[in-house]
Amino acid sequence: MNTKLVVYCSVALLAAGTAFICALEWANPKTLGALSTVDTLLAGFFQSVMTRTAGFNSLDFGQMVPATWLGVDVLMFIGGGPGAPRAG
Repeated sequence: MNTKLVVYCSVALLAAGTAFICALEWANPKTLGALSTVDTLLAGFFQSVMTRTAGFNSLDFGQMVPATWLGVDVLMFIGGGPGAPRAG
């Protein structure tokens, strides 16, 4: 039961985080806007994973829209919990 819950939550958080970051930063030329579609999706996915695990970044946080910061903060809060599902 616990394993299923962790796997499902990890997949859901990865998908939701990627969609959230890509949706808000897609047209921002200082972050994802200058990338191709595939690169944008990969960068959004990478950023979603890293906010919950290692804390690396491939995007300049100073150039993101403030709404993205809130979503990243939520992912970091979830990733910082001792029982949080890890992506890797």
